[in-house]
Amino acid sequence: MKKLMAISVMFALIVSGAFAIDISGAVIGTVNVLEGSTAKNLAGDTADLEATGSLSRARLEVSGETDSGTFGGWIRYDILDIGVPGVPFLTGLSGNAWWSPIKQFKLIIGGSGGDGFFAKDGVAAYGFYLGAGDAGAANPNLAWGPSDAYYDFGLMYLNAFYGGFGGYGAMLSINPIDMIGVNIAIPFIPGGAAADVYKSITAQLDLNFDFGNIAVTFQGASNTYDIAEQEADASSIFAYFGLTAINNIGLDVGFSYTLPVKASNATYDYTYNSPIAAGLGLEVTVGDFGIKFRAVASFGGSIVRRTIATNTSLTNDMPFTMLLDVLPSFAINDSLSVFFSAGIGFSGEFTERQSGFNVIYPSAFGWHINPYIEFSAGGASFFAGFKLWSDGSGDAYNGSKFINFAIPIGITVGF
Repeated sequence: MKKLMAISVMFALIVSGAFAIDISGAVIGTVNVLEGSTAKNLAGDTADLEATGSLSRARLEVSGETDSGTFGGWIRYDILDIGVPGVPFLTGLSGNAWWSPIKQFKLIIGGSGGDGFFAKDGVAAYGFYLGAGDAGAANPNLAWGPSDAYYDFGLMYLNAFYGGFGGYGAMLSINPIDMIGVNIAIPFIPGGAAADVYKSITAQLDLNFDFGNIAVTFQGASNTYDIAEQEADASSIFAYFGLTAINNIGLDVGFSYTLPVKASNATYDYTYNSPIAAGLGLEVTVGDFGIKFRAVASFGGSIVRRTIATNTSLTNDMPFTMLLDVLPSFAINDSLSVFFSAGIGFSGEFTERQSGFNVIYPSAFGWHINPYIEFSAGGASFFAGFKLWSDGSGDAYNGSKFINFAIPIGITVGF
């Protein structure tokens, strides 16, 4: 379906001579010169050092619009190597077509290739490491999810900040005046039962002032709870404030509240209350010096199990969790900059109450240190760094926490 949609957009661009066409591309290669861990096997031996790499991105994009700016389209073709031996290259084709009869109205049908429409994450997600995260010199570390993160305590920065609509469907933007925007996204693609599609609507009120940006976003969901997996798919409300009025200072504040969801079986009723999440992003630049800071915390979550026969309830509170990263930098000249990333993650102790017994889970603490350099020229950059981290795990064979390291280099080229 995605390929057919994108091919249709391409056909529309080709057959019309009234389109202005833009073509761009990007290539990103990453190598870990060495990587290893202090973790030991049952015989007490550490694993051999490894050397790995991947073609993180090979991308071609084509966009075009009519001379009047009324119609347009966009296509992205990706070739991705996820860096796993034996796993072939993955390809992705995405695109969208849009119509904007007046500047106050724009309708888009398609997708964004996963980048997300209407995102309100400021410097807290992709904006923290930018190209260094793409090139592997830095680890995005829970900007989007746990994949390849330094540590995973069930929290990511986009729990507090709205990361945008990354699916496929219809997106509508209405701007009656410059300071007010209303954005709506409905996942018509791949579709399904109408009730399910419309329950998953995203609606956003976007207000722009001289001092900054305020946005409130409702992200719909199926509002279901999987009892066996203890996982919920619930609607959320995001509130965002971005300060832009002070030169060389950017401030982002995010907050989210997820609606409770319920489920039942023959014995119990369950109510899943997702944690509240609050986050902060800060960027300050003074001459050649810069610093970025981000933090997110979640708290107040619980699972309530009610025994139907006795009408008695048992409540399991979720632990307090927190992430914090800091990134100072210094521009040596127009081409060369040095960075020093450091951060921690924490999950508090919590008790899982069962009928007749309790299970106590200890607190967990992770950390990372990651200096790196960036040498840039035009639309290209070279990165090199050193990563040292621990996710807080250990076992009886090691007697201490694992410490991991990697020496990455990467090249990004955009044209």
